[in-house]
Amino acid sequence: MALIPRRDRLPIPPKNAKVYNQVCQYCTVGCGYKVYVWPVGEEGGVKPEQNAFGLDLSTPQPPGRPELHGDHARRYRGQGRAAV
Repeated sequence: MALIPRRDRLPIPPKNAKVYNQVCQYCTVGCGYKVYVWPVGEEGGVKPEQNAFGLDLSTPQPPGRPELHGDHARRYRGQGRAAV
């Protein structure tokens, strides 16, 4: 049994999502990643003008796209509170 249940789809950040640049706190390289924050219950669409990536998500994306996130790379958190 998996510790994290798999999902058949991932939430898509809406166009108005806040974007923050972060780096891993355990690494000295500092290559970084982007964090997208938006209200719970709000979601972007598959058209480029509907999502924060600005990509057409209605078709499969080529491998290695840094803008896209996997099932393991998401967390639901309350603003200024512990994980919800």
